[in-house]
Amino acid sequence: MPPYVPLHVRSVYSLGRGTATLAALTAQAARYGHSVLALTDRNNLYGAIPFIEACREHGIRPILGAEVDGPEGLVVLLVQDVHGYHNLCRILSRRMLDPGFLLVPALSRHHPGLHVLTADPLLLRSLARVVPSTALWPELPAPRQGSRFGALIAAAKELKLSPVATGEQNGVAREEYGLHATLTAIRKNTLVARLGTDALAPREAYFKAPAAISSLFRRYPEALANTCRIADACNYVPRRERWIFPDPPVPRDSTMTSHLGALCQEGMARRYGRRTQKAARRLERELAVIDRLGFTSYFVVVGEIMRFARERGIPSVGRGSGAGALTAYLLGITNVDPLRYRLYFERFLHQKRPDCPDLDIDLCWVRRDEVIDHVYQTYGHDRVAMISTHNTYQPRSAFREAAKAHGVANTAINRISRTLPYGHHSLTEALQKRGRGAPIPVDEPPWPRVLHDADRLVGLPRHLGLHPGGMVISDRPIEDYVPLEEATKGIICTQFEMRAIEAVGLVKIDLLGNRALSTIQETVEL
Repeated sequence: MPPYVPLHVRSVYSLGRGTATLAALTAQAARYGHSVLALTDRNNLYGAIPFIEACREHGIRPILGAEVDGPEGLVVLLVQDVHGYHNLCRILSRRMLDPGFLLVPALSRHHPGLHVLTADPLLLRSLARVVPSTALWPELPAPRQGSRFGALIAAAKELKLSPVATGEQNGVAREEYGLHATLTAIRKNTLVARLGTDALAPREAYFKAPAAISSLFRRYPEALANTCRIADACNYVPRRERWIFPDPPVPRDSTMTSHLGALCQEGMARRYGRRTQKAARRLERELAVIDRLGFTSYFVVVGEIMRFARERGIPSVGRGSGAGALTAYLLGITNVDPLRYRLYFERFLHQKRPDCPDLDIDLCWVRRDEVIDHVYQTYGHDRVAMISTHNTYQPRSAFREAAKAHGVANTAINRISRTLPYGHHSLTEALQKRGRGAPIPVDEPPWPRVLHDADRLVGLPRHLGLHPGGMVISDRPIEDYVPLEEATKGIICTQFEMRAIEAVGLVKIDLLGNRALSTIQETVEL
């Protein structure tokens, strides 16, 4: 087993900085013999759930963390326990949402359950006043000449803090430094040729072999040993222990289960005019499964949203496999009678289904925001958020950005990009196959470098987007479960995309705008 654990590791989810994909990172860690690995991307947990899954494939225990920057400097935060995870989510949310964010006050309130590392001697002294010494570590990125490194060692001795060696890893291999420079130029909207060394990570900040790390820190064996001490204390990763739903109000002397049953009985009278034995048996069976799987609140919440839309005259309809549920029909979520059309409830929900049932709600696109505003007002702005998407570089966007970073004129970029393929394959190979018909001389500078970088960019995360209608409603502030940030249009969204959202137990509710419903309504009103 290697004598240290990598604790400061960036991936491609450090947007515009990191070059290591999670697959390559975990595979390299396995080859080096690491049984524990941390992920610490800049100001986010975008890759947390995919990282956990990638580690599982290689038998590696993951440690979640993040780099967090502020006016005072930069820290690396590592999750020790469930409280630390919640606090990391809160700190990241404050970092991304609060223009006046400061590291020291944030950590004074939210340090429990976290290990705090910093390579800044001034910040270390400030943090020593608010973070316990057992959780505060002077970080040695690499032994290097200069006053800052000496000042850090001096501060550590003065504060009686034991240092920890991290190595600061930005990519899997030294050869990725050029791609890091291109990503940095894209992020800063400048040219690679104009980047100063202060804008880039150190050239040696890549995932080194254990022997190389041991050699680097041979004068600091305690710092190497401390990586293992920290790793041994970090044993928590988020997992779905239950489905998380809000607590909608229920009448006095009622439970959520009895309230759902009462709503369905009201729907029985509305839909069928009377209680039928066939419908009663089917409803009893469905409600038993829904209650057993813990989805009672889900149906109550979605039913209430649909009731609000109906009362306001907002065209709405539920669709998808939910049409197989009599419960959804009685609540007015769907409008197809599953008894009449012999639709199976089990296609929508059954006891062996591991994921949450999906009720897609189509709303008049002109008035959808009224429904979304109602959800925020009902459950609270701190407990409702839209779900993000993680947008990636596609071949044409990868080419455009790489070419701009290497100084190609916009007129040439526009002309060439229109001829490029859309598929996820190598641009270099696609153009070489065209031979003389290629729009650029692929063997002449700067095109080999542009195409090399563009090929590497394809598929990498580029920025956050918004799911077209997905939102989550929580039983307590959402930032206790996942970090939040502000999307371009000013909408608060989760840093996790929909699959990661479900992995921690939050439930996606789709409120989708549908132009067809608006057109139908306008036609009826003519």
